[in-house]
Amino acid sequence: MQYHVISLENNEIKCSDGPEGVREFLEDLFYLKFDFNPMLQDNDESGELEVYLHTDTYDECGEEQLNKLDELGITECDSLQTICNLLGIKIDKFSKDEIASCTVCKTSYHENEINMVDYDVDVCTTCEPAYKTSV
Repeated sequence: MQYHVISLENNEIKCSDGPEGVREFLEDLFYLKFDFNPMLQDNDESGELEVYLHTDTYDECGEEQLNKLDELGITECDSLQTICNLLGIKIDKFSKDEIASCTVCKTSYHENEINMVDYDVDVCTTCEPAYKTSV
């Protein structure tokens, strides 16, 4: 099983990877939004992904950045849901067999977001209204 970072805006799969790859992706997204990069730690030994502040962050970040992390609620305890809320994403865990791509926009989604029945091609829910009128 892999973890999938999914945009809340359009349900697009932004990243599919193991715990370390997802954590690195979250760090990159965090940097793009907040212009600094705290060191995060991942753990999925319990079968569920946890992401939290790595203790080395206290040596790497300045006081202003540490205050910002505290204000945002990112701590040494599992902060994955907080990070997801801040970045407008969610994390799901499902197999590669459950991923489908839209023929129109070439974007990957969970198969529930793709209409694979009504057309000759696979169309995502985002592209479907325009595709339906063009057929």
